[in-house]
Amino acid sequence: MRILECGCLEGAHTTVLAQAFPDATITAVDVRETNLQKAKFILLSSGITNVRLTKENLNEPSAAFTQQYDAIFCVGLLYHLRQPAQFLARAAQAAGFCGFLP
Repeated sequence: MRILECGCLEGAHTTVLAQAFPDATITAVDVRETNLQKAKFILLSSGITNVRLTKENLNEPSAAFTQQYDAIFCVGLLYHLRQPAQFLARAAQAAGFCGFLP
């Protein structure tokens, strides 16, 4: 399984995802280098090895969306984006669908 986490912040949700899906390959994206460094520390401290951290601006077309995913995890990101509808369209294309959980 391939999972993309958009806006991983400091890695709290990333850690939970990686532990819940230990056989998945997870790509966690954030725009802030300081967030990625904190996430890297948490993941290393937890012994998690199935996560790849990458710095990308999700307001723009990004390399993350050139891949296909089984699931895309996005919490608290949309209101930060200039054009959330375009982001959702790119996400839907990368996952083959777009669904929301309440």
